[in-house]
Amino acid sequence: VSSMPDSPYLSPPADGTSGPSPKEVNVSSDGQFAFANHGGTAHIKGFSIGKEGVLTPIENSYFDIGGQGDSGNMTIFNNRLYVTRKYSSPNNPTGVLALQINGDGTLTEIGSVSPTQGSLPWDIATWPGLIDPCPADLTGDDVVNIDDLLAVIEAWGASGGAADVNEDGAVNVDDLLIVTGAWGPCD
Repeated sequence: VSSMPDSPYLSPPADGTSGPSPKEVNVSSDGQFAFANHGGTAHIKGFSIGKEGVLTPIENSYFDIGGQGDSGNMTIFNNRLYVTRKYSSPNNPTGVLALQINGDGTLTEIGSVSPTQGSLPWDIATWPGLIDPCPADLTGDDVVNIDDLLAVIEAWGASGGAADVNEDGAVNVDDLLIVTGAWGPCD
């Protein structure tokens, strides 16, 4: 194991007045992207992960959490990144932010901050909830059939929603293939 070039990294990098950065790095569930949480400057930056493990910055994959030191911990669950905002201000309440990890590694905020009712929310945990035994059954009739196929076609090109069966942020051929691959009665 060797250090990355130009490390250690400081945040902000130009003046070195803040502590070491990144604060935390998480890898997407599919292993394609890494997201660095910079605790000092309170932002998240995305990187693609090459075949050799080389990180390449993703253009427009940047999210500002709030003020300096505002970024708490983050976690990734499926195609979503969750991060805590520690300090409250009139424009930035404390709580948890949910960000969609798009197919190109960019981040899109989902809704607004979920408040944590206090200061300094630090850690975060995710739970998958109840497992849907038949995610391709979009109509809820316990069978995957033409109605589910039509639901995907109707939503074609949308960014997310029920027809986004694989939850990658886009309704496309991948969702269509999942529906046709699950054809028949739900188990």
